Amino acid sequence: MNRRSFPVCACRSSAATARTVTATVHIGAPPERVYEYFTQPEAIVRWIGEYALLEPEPGGRFTLDVKGAPVRGRFLRFDPRARHRLDPLPGQA
Repeated sequence: MNRRSFPVCACRSSAATARTVTATVHIGAPPERVYEYFTQPEAIVRWIGEYALLEPEPGGRFTLDVKGAPVRGRFLRFDPRARHRLDPLPGQA
């Protein structure tokens, strides 16, 4: 896979407070295909990141560096046949 495999489109974004950002991102691929990228650090790094540490289970860590920007959170919902939910850690959104 290359970095252009799946188009990423921020569909909705809103600032809840000065410190919290909520965003919904649509990835133009079926959930079972996206699942592969969120379970294999080397796959998500090839797609959009520079470094990744993934614990793909509810409550597991999601650590990704994209163009020098840290993205840190927890997996909330993770199912290969359904949509996935991540919760950014405070100060990491």
